[in-house]
Amino acid sequence: MIRFCGMALTALSALLFGALSCAHWQNECRQLESFLRLARLIRTRIECFHQPLAKIYADFSDPSLNSSGFIASLRENGLITALIQTKDRLGLSEESFSLLSEFAAELGKSPADDQVRHCDRSIRALEERYQQLRQDLPTKMRLARTLSAAAAAMTIILLL
Repeated sequence: MIRFCGMALTALSALLFGALSCAHWQNECRQLESFLRLARLIRTRIECFHQPLAKIYADFSDPSLNSSGFIASLRENGLITALIQTKDRLGLSEESFSLLSEFAAELGKSPADDQVRHCDRSIRALEERYQQLRQDLPTKMRLARTLSAAAAAMTIILLL
């Protein structure tokens, strides 16, 4: 009986690992999509209304970024500091984090026209990254599910 419980727990942990991997990749796509909305909002508000960044940050809201504490930190400390403070909770890859850091580093340091051009470049780079993630997501999820199911089956066979 103990042996079967051990097999079931081991197989379940392998399957849960696959599910957690899928959730992590989906979360990164959601987070990047939210950051794209933020970048577009910043670009629009700077170009059309010449609003200061603090006012833009105060108006922005997103549930997926709010759950990580990013929105509160953004309103309090600004974009670059909020990214650094919530890096681990956001669950972004190094490449995505690097793109966002480059975007945040140049905001508020030049005239509005230059900032709009910088926003355009950053939005294009973020959109490319987002499209790449969206394209790779089904393959990664299928791979994670297959490998975790194979590991679970292999564990059960080995423990029989």
